[in-house]
Amino acid sequence: QLLEVEDIFYSSSAKSIFKNDDERMKFKYKYLDYYIKNYPDIFLVGLIDESIVGYICGSPDSSKDTFLKEALPHYNLFQEEYLSYPAHLHINLNKRSRGLGLGSILIKEFESLISSTSSGVHLLTSPEA
Repeated sequence: QLLEVEDIFYSSSAKSIFKNDDERMKFKYKYLDYYIKNYPDIFLVGLIDESIVGYICGSPDSSKDTFLKEALPHYNLFQEEYLSYPAHLHINLNKRSRGLGLGSILIKEFESLISSTSSGVHLLTSPEA
């Protein structure tokens, strides 16, 4: 099942060209594997006909997440926003599941899971994403 998630990750990613396998694995760790390892209780998948077609993952409190501060220096630019919106998420769906409302369901479920520990959620994106 993790291969299905990995396929969705790479097909949805803004970055698709890597110098080598090490760079590719580090990229995947920063934006996917790190969350599976550290926040498995808020890692959710969407299913259609028993196949994974999307996922959502994140951190309940970006300001306390030292790995993210080190791995993604741009996170430090938004420290003040983390007071009101401490949690963040990553959501990716494969092409066949887009437009079906699955993303909304995953976001609502994610919000429900973090509601007791977080007052809000932020999302960072880029023009390429």
